[in-house]
Amino acid sequence: MESMPESPYETPQSQIVTPSAGPPPIDAGPPPSAIKVFGILHLILAGIGILSGVWTVLTILFFKDFLGWMNRVSGGRQPEYVRQAQLDYMTEMAWLTWLQLAVSVVLTVFLVIAGVRLLKRRDSGRVWSIRYGWTSVISKVATLLLMLLYGLPAASRMNEAVIGNRAPGAEQFTGILTTVSTLVGIASTMIYPILVIAILNGRRVREYLEGR
Repeated sequence: MESMPESPYETPQSQIVTPSAGPPPIDAGPPPSAIKVFGILHLILAGIGILSGVWTVLTILFFKDFLGWMNRVSGGRQPEYVRQAQLDYMTEMAWLTWLQLAVSVVLTVFLVIAGVRLLKRRDSGRVWSIRYGWTSVISKVATLLLMLLYGLPAASRMNEAVIGNRAPGAEQFTGILTTVSTLVGIASTMIYPILVIAILNGRRVREYLEGR
């Protein structure tokens, strides 16, 4: 039996080309270690922020009771004018303390979101980290200005009431120490958010997380 001639319109099986599914995915390689490190650090700092916030609230609400307890522990040796000066200072600065607490809550939320998403290697984690960094730096600059305008004068009045009469001139030295410690303390808290902005905005981190 003769075989049927091949149709000129048929394509031989060997000549059929399977369409390519596209180039193979490019392996991005191992993730930059900064992603995991900052993810963990974010969550640790968020936990510390929560504990610090609870302590701040308790301090504001029960500061007078705390002073009384400290006086009893010291055997009643703390003069009344000292406790009153400390209480006046806390009362005067309560509004700033509540403001700092509110900002701390916002920053803690940013850290939790950013930390979880960084550990999942999501680019949104990097974005939230940058938001945290800039918000933190701006809030700390504002805190520094408020402390210079309101906090340090209030602390100076407290120092004068506590030690001014007993050691004339000593309150000036104490005021200098208070100013320096305040400036150094606030400046040191800017280190972490600045590192977050600088490192997580780096090219390698951005390229790895891009599109994730």
